[in-house]
Amino acid sequence: LFNNRLMFPIKDKLSRTMGFGGRKLDNSEGPKYINSWENDFFKKRHILYNMDCSNRIKNKSEALYIVEGYTDVIALNKLGLNAVAPLGTSISLEQIAFTWNYVNDPILFLDGDSAGIKASSRVLDVVLPELGPGKSLNFIFLDSKEDPDNIINGANGIERINSVIEKKNTLFEALILLEDSNELNSPERLLEYKKKIIAKINLIKDTETKNLYKLFANKRFKSLFTNRVNHQ
Repeated sequence: LFNNRLMFPIKDKLSRTMGFGGRKLDNSEGPKYINSWENDFFKKRHILYNMDCSNRIKNKSEALYIVEGYTDVIALNKLGLNAVAPLGTSISLEQIAFTWNYVNDPILFLDGDSAGIKASSRVLDVVLPELGPGKSLNFIFLDSKEDPDNIINGANGIERINSVIEKKNTLFEALILLEDSNELNSPERLLEYKKKIIAKINLIKDTETKNLYKLFANKRFKSLFTNRVNHQ
């Protein structure tokens, strides 16, 4: 199954190896990554690569990065940063919930290509209903064709990655950024934009959190609408 592949041991939170991931070493046909088969104790939607790094986290204000690939995890670990990654599948609510056991605001740090942006948007939609005190998410958005691994291992890698990390966005900021705000040049388009944002906020189950998000959003809409009117 894993012939001619670079092997990554996948461990549980007690550092016990329970499966493997394998990355293809040549250009032959077949998937780039494969994992051990699922069974009663190895279910990919509940597991994160390097999830045993949670043992190093001392308080819930620390940083924990959720990245796309094994090599991204390794690159961040080299800098002493805690990071986890899904096993080649979409990030699940169960995986996010695992990180909430250790930190209040894990940081989603996916690749900068279109697939990475779509994945970030999907994760935002997944977590919105569960938001509340001690349960949120921060986002880092990269330029196209960039990922944590190639930034860290490129020129001035440490300086560049620190600069990127400093520019992380809150979930509210990500909600605004990920909704297309181009060509908001008419009342109808502005109202449609507002309707889409409010519809997403209404997914939040916790009433207090939902009301605060609406307060933040209405303030942002007022500023946006005033700015558009002044430029007509």
